[in-house]
Amino acid sequence: MHVIRNVFKCKPGKAKNLIEKFKKSTELLGQSDAVISERVLVDEVATFWTVVIETEVEDLAKFGQAM
Repeated sequence: MHVIRNVFKCKPGKAKNLIEKFKKSTELLGQSDAVISERVLVDEVATFWTVVIETEVEDLAKFGQAM
């Protein structure tokens, strides 16, 4: 199993927009059998405004094709 983490630094107040877009894409990607699970993690404290997309996959090649 592989864990893929994508970290995004957002401008203040823009994290919610990014989260909404990723949730929509998570629904589409979840329909394929390439992804075991996917989580959206958010840190909106102080000046961080960080969004992390964590995806667990069994096979990187299948994940690449699903993308």
